[in-house]
Amino acid sequence: QLENVILFETHHESLKLSYSPSSNIVHEIMVLYNYLLAKYFKDMGLPYMYRHMHLPSDDFITKQFNLINNLDAKFHNQKKIMRMLTENYTRAEYTAEPLIHQGHKTVYSHSSSPLRRYADAYCQYLIYDLIFRENLDDLNIAKWEYKTKELAKEINKRKKENEDFARHYNYLVKKKILKK
Repeated sequence: QLENVILFETHHESLKLSYSPSSNIVHEIMVLYNYLLAKYFKDMGLPYMYRHMHLPSDDFITKQFNLINNLDAKFHNQKKIMRMLTENYTRAEYTAEPLIHQGHKTVYSHSSSPLRRYADAYCQYLIYDLIFRENLDDLNIAKWEYKTKELAKEINKRKKENEDFARHYNYLVKKKILKK
Protein backbone atom coordinates (compact mmCIF):
# COMPACT_ATOMS: atom_id res chain seq x y z
CA GLN A 1 0.00 0.00 0.00
CA LEU A 2 1.33 3.41 -0.96
CA GLU A 3 0.95 6.50 1.16
CA ASN A 4 1.14 10.08 0.03
CA VAL A 5 3.86 10.92 2.55
CA ILE A 6 7.41 12.15 2.13
CA LEU A 7 9.77 11.03 4.86
CA PHE A 8 12.77 13.27 5.25
CA GLU A 9 15.69 11.21 6.44
CA THR A 10 18.94 13.11 6.16
CA HIS A 11 20.84 10.06 4.94
CA HIS A 12 18.36 9.09 2.20
CA GLU A 13 20.01 8.87 -1.22
CA SER A 14 17.31 10.91 -2.99
CA LEU A 15 18.08 13.97 -0.88
CA LYS A 16 21.65 14.14 -2.16
CA LEU A 17 21.19 16.50 -5.05
CA SER A 18 23.28 15.26 -7.93
CA TYR A 19 21.39 17.31 -10.48
CA SER A 20 18.39 19.49 -9.80
CA PRO A 21 15.57 18.74 -7.37
CA SER A 22 13.18 18.17 -10.29
CA SER A 23 15.63 15.75 -11.92
CA ASN A 24 15.88 13.80 -8.68
CA ILE A 25 12.07 13.69 -8.39
CA VAL A 26 11.80 12.30 -11.94
CA HIS A 27 14.47 9.71 -11.07
CA GLU A 28 12.60 8.64 -7.93
CA ILE A 29 9.33 8.32 -9.89
CA MET A 30 11.05 6.17 -12.53
CA VAL A 31 12.47 3.88 -9.83
CA LEU A 32 9.01 3.61 -8.25
CA TYR A 33 7.42 2.87 -11.64
CA ASN A 34 9.99 0.13 -12.36
CA TYR A 35 9.37 -1.42 -8.96
CA LEU A 36 5.56 -1.25 -9.16
CA LEU A 37 5.41 -2.87 -12.59
CA ALA A 38 7.70 -5.70 -11.53
CA LYS A 39 5.67 -6.24 -8.37
CA TYR A 40 2.36 -6.17 -10.26
CA PHE A 41 3.48 -8.76 -12.82
CA LYS A 42 4.99 -10.95 -10.10
CA ASP A 43 1.83 -10.76 -7.98
CA MET A 44 -0.37 -11.55 -11.00
CA GLY A 45 1.88 -14.48 -12.04
CA LEU A 46 2.37 -12.99 -15.51
CA PRO A 47 5.56 -13.19 -17.57
CA TYR A 48 7.83 -10.15 -17.27
CA MET A 49 11.44 -9.09 -17.77
CA TYR A 50 12.98 -8.51 -14.33
CA ARG A 51 16.24 -6.81 -13.47
CA HIS A 52 18.22 -8.89 -11.00
CA MET A 53 21.31 -7.71 -9.19
CA HIS A 54 23.39 -9.98 -7.04
CA LEU A 55 25.62 -8.33 -4.47
CA PRO A 56 28.41 -10.14 -2.65
CA SER A 57 27.94 -10.84 1.04
CA ASP A 58 29.12 -8.33 3.64
CA ASP A 59 31.63 -10.93 4.84
CA PHE A 60 33.11 -11.24 1.34
CA ILE A 61 33.35 -7.44 0.94
CA THR A 62 35.01 -7.12 4.35
CA LYS A 63 37.61 -9.77 3.45
CA GLN A 64 38.32 -8.10 0.11
CA PHE A 65 38.47 -4.67 1.75
CA ASN A 66 41.01 -5.92 4.31
CA LEU A 67 43.06 -7.65 1.61
CA ILE A 68 43.23 -4.50 -0.52
CA ASN A 69 43.80 -2.24 2.47
CA ASN A 70 46.86 -4.30 3.46
CA LEU A 71 48.40 -4.12 -0.02
CA ASP A 72 49.34 -0.50 -0.45
CA ALA A 73 48.80 2.87 1.20
CA LYS A 74 47.34 4.34 -2.01
CA PHE A 75 44.25 2.15 -1.52
CA HIS A 76 43.39 3.66 1.85
CA ASN A 77 40.56 5.73 0.38
CA GLN A 78 37.50 3.78 1.58
CA LYS A 79 35.15 5.22 -1.07
CA LYS A 80 37.58 4.24 -3.81
CA ILE A 81 37.82 0.69 -2.48
CA MET A 82 34.06 0.31 -2.13
CA ARG A 83 33.52 1.60 -5.69
CA MET A 84 36.11 -0.85 -6.99
CA LEU A 85 34.48 -3.75 -5.11
CA THR A 86 30.99 -2.95 -6.34
CA GLU A 87 32.20 -2.48 -9.93
CA ASN A 88 34.03 -5.80 -9.89
CA TYR A 89 31.74 -8.00 -7.84
CA THR A 90 28.18 -6.95 -8.62
CA ARG A 91 26.31 -8.80 -11.33
CA ALA A 92 23.23 -7.25 -12.87
CA GLU A 93 21.26 -9.22 -15.39
CA TYR A 94 17.83 -9.63 -16.91
CA THR A 95 15.73 -12.63 -16.02
CA ALA A 96 12.24 -13.96 -16.58
CA GLU A 97 12.17 -15.06 -12.93
CA PRO A 98 11.06 -12.54 -10.29
CA LEU A 99 14.36 -12.60 -8.43
CA ILE A 100 15.21 -9.97 -5.83
CA HIS A 101 17.24 -7.00 -7.03
CA GLN A 102 19.55 -6.68 -4.05
CA GLY A 103 20.24 -3.02 -4.73
CA HIS A 104 16.53 -2.32 -4.15
CA LYS A 105 15.80 -5.28 -1.83
CA THR A 106 12.72 -6.23 -3.88
CA VAL A 107 11.71 -7.19 -7.42
CA TYR A 108 12.63 -4.60 -10.03
CA SER A 109 12.41 -4.07 -13.76
CA HIS A 110 13.62 -1.75 -16.45
CA SER A 111 10.39 -0.41 -17.88
CA SER A 112 10.55 3.38 -17.80
CA SER A 113 13.00 4.14 -20.63
CA PRO A 114 11.87 2.35 -23.81
CA LEU A 115 13.78 4.82 -25.99
CA ARG A 116 17.08 3.94 -24.30
CA ARG A 117 16.90 0.19 -23.68
CA TYR A 118 15.34 -2.65 -25.59
CA ALA A 119 14.40 -4.42 -22.35
CA ASP A 120 12.20 -1.44 -21.44
CA ALA A 121 10.54 -1.47 -24.87
CA TYR A 122 9.93 -5.21 -24.52
CA CYS A 123 8.27 -4.64 -21.14
CA GLN A 124 5.99 -2.07 -22.79
CA TYR A 125 4.87 -4.78 -25.25
CA LEU A 126 4.07 -7.05 -22.30
CA ILE A 127 2.10 -4.30 -20.57
CA TYR A 128 0.13 -3.56 -23.72
CA ASP A 129 -0.67 -7.17 -24.59
CA LEU A 130 -1.29 -8.59 -21.13
CA ILE A 131 -2.82 -5.63 -19.31
CA PHE A 132 -4.44 -3.33 -21.86
CA ARG A 133 -5.48 -5.96 -24.39
CA GLU A 134 -6.13 -8.51 -21.61
CA ASN A 135 -4.74 -11.24 -23.85
CA LEU A 136 -4.45 -13.72 -20.98
CA ASP A 137 -5.15 -17.07 -22.62
CA ASP A 138 -2.74 -19.88 -21.71
CA LEU A 139 -1.18 -20.07 -25.17
CA ASN A 140 -0.39 -16.35 -25.23
CA ILE A 141 1.08 -16.42 -21.73
CA ALA A 142 3.22 -19.46 -22.64
CA LYS A 143 4.44 -17.60 -25.75
CA TRP A 144 5.46 -14.55 -23.70
CA GLU A 145 7.14 -16.73 -21.05
CA TYR A 146 9.28 -18.42 -23.70
CA LYS A 147 10.12 -15.16 -25.49
CA THR A 148 11.02 -13.45 -22.20
CA LYS A 149 13.41 -16.23 -21.13
CA GLU A 150 15.12 -16.26 -24.54
CA LEU A 151 15.38 -12.49 -24.73
CA ALA A 152 16.84 -12.24 -21.21
CA LYS A 153 19.57 -14.72 -22.22
CA GLU A 154 20.30 -12.79 -25.41
CA ILE A 155 20.46 -9.37 -23.72
CA ASN A 156 22.77 -10.72 -21.01
CA LYS A 157 25.01 -12.31 -23.65
CA ARG A 158 25.20 -9.08 -25.66
CA LYS A 159 25.91 -7.06 -22.52
CA LYS A 160 28.86 -9.30 -21.69
CA GLU A 161 30.16 -9.07 -25.26
CA ASN A 162 29.93 -5.26 -25.12
CA GLU A 163 31.73 -5.14 -21.78
CA ASP A 164 34.50 -7.42 -23.09
CA PHE A 165 34.87 -5.25 -26.21
CA ALA A 166 35.01 -2.04 -24.14
CA ARG A 167 37.60 -3.55 -21.79
CA HIS A 168 39.75 -4.67 -24.74
CA TYR A 169 39.34 -1.34 -26.56
CA ASN A 170 40.27 0.67 -23.44
CA TYR A 171 43.31 -1.55 -22.92
CA LEU A 172 44.48 -0.91 -26.50
CA VAL A 173 43.91 2.83 -26.17
CA LYS A 174 45.79 2.89 -22.87
CA LYS A 175 48.72 1.06 -24.47
CA LYS A 176 48.54 3.60 -27.34
CA ILE A 177 47.94 0.88 -29.91
CA LEU A 178 44.68 2.57 -30.89
CA LYS A 179 43.84 6.26 -30.96
CA LYS A 180 40.43 7.48 -29.79
